[in-house]
Amino acid sequence: MLATTTTLAIGWQIYNSIELKAKIDELNVLKEKLSMQEKASEARTNQMNHLIFASLADVEISNQDYILAFCYLMTSLKYSMALDKPSNINTIFQRMDVTISRVLQDTSCPPDYMKKIQNANERIRGSKCYGIIKNQYEEKYNSFISKVKEAE
Repeated sequence: MLATTTTLAIGWQIYNSIELKAKIDELNVLKEKLSMQEKASEARTNQMNHLIFASLADVEISNQDYILAFCYLMTSLKYSMALDKPSNINTIFQRMDVTISRVLQDTSCPPDYMKKIQNANERIRGSKCYGIIKNQYEEKYNSFISKVKEAE
């Protein structure tokens, strides 16, 4: 009787461990799916933010607020650089050229705009695709910063 009970208990434990392994494997599959969905969602969010800030920059260019437009372009570029394949880089650089050329020598940059620009600059420089845009980007960023410093 004792041997039968022991055999049943051991069999039950083996069955439970097999069942537990199956549940762990199932959870790992779900975890992987969630991770993939999270990455896809993050990419869509970055793409949408990139386009929204590019549109806001266009609005500010037409309103002739070139400092704010540059701030929005930097934010748009930040989100674009967070994508696996950055998009609209040349368009953003062209718009940056427009804003930089229209910033007047006596125009100062509000501190909150400058903080946003510096934050975007750090994120852009830290992106994995930064090497692709480094030369063009640094030229435009330094040009803007020098104009702003002249106004101070």
